[in-house]
Amino acid sequence: MLPANIEINLLPKDPFLESPLGKILQWALSAGRYLVIVTELVVVISFATRFSLDRRVTDLNSAIHQKQIIIQSYGDLEERVLTVQKKIDSFAQVEQQFNLAEAFPPLSEIVPPKSLGIVFRCMHHLIGKIKHDEQNTERFTESQTVLR
Repeated sequence: MLPANIEINLLPKDPFLESPLGKILQWALSAGRYLVIVTELVVVISFATRFSLDRRVTDLNSAIHQKQIIIQSYGDLEERVLTVQKKIDSFAQVEQQFNLAEAFPPLSEIVPPKSLGIVFRCMHHLIGKIKHDEQNTERFTESQTVLR
C-alpha cells in the first residue's frame, strides 16, 4: 500500500487575511506598490519637464526683449522714412498737377537772369535729395522685410 498523502503546513493561513480589511491590506502590499511607483515616476517626469519648459520660456522672453529693442531702435528711422514718403507723395502730386518743363519759360521771365542759375541749382539739388530719400526708403523697406 501506498502511504496516504500527508500535507505538512508549517505556515498556516492567517484568518485575518480572509477578512475584508486583511484582503485590502494584502492588495495594497502587492498591487498597490506598483501604483505608487508609477505615480512617483509621473511626478519625477513632470518635475523634469518643468525645468525644460521654464528654460524655453526664459529663452523666448529674452528673444522677445531683444526684438523689442531692435524695433525701438528703428523708431527714429521710421519717422524719417515716413516724412520722406510724405515729401515724395506731395512732390508727385505737384508733378502730376503741374509740368515742371512748362514752368521754366514764365519763371525765366519773372526771375532776373543772374538769379535763374541759383533757382535751377536749388531745384536740381531738391530733385537729387528726393531721389536720395527714395533710395533710403527702399533700403528701409528691404531691411524691414529681412527682419520679418
